[in-house]
Amino acid sequence: MLFYEVISRKGSKSPENEDYLLIPSSEKFNLNKNGYIFVICDGMGGRNAGEVASRLCTNWFIEDFYSKKCTHDVDVFLQNMIKDIN
Repeated sequence: MLFYEVISRKGSKSPENEDYLLIPSSEKFNLNKNGYIFVICDGMGGRNAGEVASRLCTNWFIEDFYSKKCTHDVDVFLQNMIKDIN
C-alpha cells in the first residue's frame, strides 16, 4: 500500500491555488514500466489561466513518462521531458 502527503500553498499574486498535482493510477498506466512518479506543476499565479497550464503540463508529463522507455540516465531522461513540455 502506498501512502503520501502533499502540501501546496497559493502564492501571493492569485486568489486561488493554481498548482496541480498528479499521481498516476495503475488502472491507466503500467507503473512497472518506468516506476512511480508524482508530478506537481506550479500554476504561475498572476498569469492568465495558470491553473490550466499547470494541469496540462502535469498531464503531458505523466503521459510522456509512461509512453516512453528510459534507456539512459534518469536525470537526462527527465530533463529532456521537461524541456519538451516547456
